[in-house]
Amino acid sequence: MHRIEVDDDVFAQLQQLAEPLVDTPNTVIRRLLAQNAGLATEGTPPPLPKPRKRYRNRRTGELMPLLTAGVLLTDDTLVYAKRNGEVHRGVVTNDGWIEVDGKTYPSPSGALKASVGYDVNGWKLWMHERTGNPLASFRE
Repeated sequence: MHRIEVDDDVFAQLQQLAEPLVDTPNTVIRRLLAQNAGLATEGTPPPLPKPRKRYRNRRTGELMPLLTAGVLLTDDTLVYAKRNGEVHRGVVTNDGWIEVDGKTYPSPSGALKASVGYDVNGWKLWMHERTGNPLASFRE
């Protein structure tokens, strides 16, 4: 995933075009690019992002205290980049689990082990994409 910097006034316009609690700046830009390319017809409301699966009737994952405290957000992306350039991604679910390749795991280490194939400390190695900080830093 690439990062871009935008001016404050551009970001303010992205916020005005966003549907609250649904859109991210990325989805707004994606929708605008699709409209510009003629993929969306005028007068047709933009498609809403596919809702994330809601998990009920299962215990909460190890990230739930961080979600409750507001330190992490549902759908935050976690990234682990290996030295060889291989990149693994996980997404925080609404009940504190981590989704990797369509499967969910209650712990950061379990999720990363499923990705890389061997035991690792997920708390130390997962990086929070939005802030660039290691996941362990949020527990301090």
